[in-house]
Amino acid sequence: MSEPLRYIRINNKDEDGKEYWDHATHEMNYRGNEVFPMVQEINGKLYLFESEDDAYDNAKKTNNILNFDSEDEAKLFAISGKDKDGKLFGYKLGW
Repeated sequence: MSEPLRYIRINNKDEDGKEYWDHATHEMNYRGNEVFPMVQEINGKLYLFESEDDAYDNAKKTNNILNFDSEDEAKLFAISGKDKDGKLFGYKLGW
């Protein structure tokens, strides 16, 4: 039997300001041509960073950064998980 999925419950608001709960195993962000996760595993537990700076600093410290050729490519991946050709990024890496 597979290990149960671990995720974080996140309290979000829609565009009308109505609150709803969502689940996350990852949430990506970018800075320049670098992409980094806002949800990171620390001591075996998933942690949602509220500060982009803290998430970036920890991702740099733990070598949890993906580098792209341009900021546009990094932004596209952070938002969609796809590369500039529309393929899922993990597909290129053989995941």
